[in-house]
Amino acid sequence: MSLHSRKVDLLPLERYEDFGDVPPAGMELEDVEFIWWTVASRMSKKELRSRLNAVLENYRDIGCFQYAAVSDVEMRGRYPRGVISVLKQMLRRRGLMPQDTAENVLYVQVEVWHMCISKALEWCPPKALTRKLRGIRVEADLGL
Repeated sequence: MSLHSRKVDLLPLERYEDFGDVPPAGMELEDVEFIWWTVASRMSKKELRSRLNAVLENYRDIGCFQYAAVSDVEMRGRYPRGVISVLKQMLRRRGLMPQDTAENVLYVQVEVWHMCISKALEWCPPKALTRKLRGIRVEADLGL
């Protein structure tokens, strides 16, 4: 069940587990969705762009060949359109977000996707997080 009241347009990848999206270890897609909706509700696209730029500035593509499907090419899916729009702008110019027009899907390298999710979790106020996500955040802060 979606965490918000809008209809979720799932990607056309029903044949794949989790519709081709790859959540970080210990998380479900609903957790990732919750993180991005929390971030989107608390910061502007300009602030998100600035924070993601700082995250991606030092990233060096080491040849990750695993991709997560994050939206359709119109930026519709389970994550906020504004978040996907900012990610698309930033990742496309770095060659980290290919588009599969045959399947109408935007992909992100899994390594980069997980890095962005981890940072987004850090940007969420602890009181806004579920118990599970607070636990994951504490574990990450402790280096576990």
